Amino acid sequence: CAVGCFPGGASPYGVEDLGGNVWEWTRSLWGKDVVKPDFRYPYDPSDRGREDLEAGPDVFRVLRGGSFGRDARIVRCAYRNWYLPGYLYGYVGFRLVVACSL
Repeated sequence: CAVGCFPGGASPYGVEDLGGNVWEWTRSLWGKDVVKPDFRYPYDPSDRGREDLEAGPDVFRVLRGGSFGRDARIVRCAYRNWYLPGYLYGYVGFRLVVACSL
């Protein structure tokens, strides 16, 4: 969908399109086993291992947000999914954040 075509779904902060277009990559690791994740939910900020930027390509990463290619019940930011970073998958993307000073 074109960005901004569902303005009724904007967050209280005015952010749009947080769920439904594509699964969004996060920095968090899932682990090497899809059935039994090494890093479970809820998020533990004291667990530095789940944010290891040097983790290899055989470690699954956490995806959030759901995509148009899946069941509508799981298109929500709280649903966690997983995928390997080196594989192409048409329903996975990312969000750019730009910080600027006014």
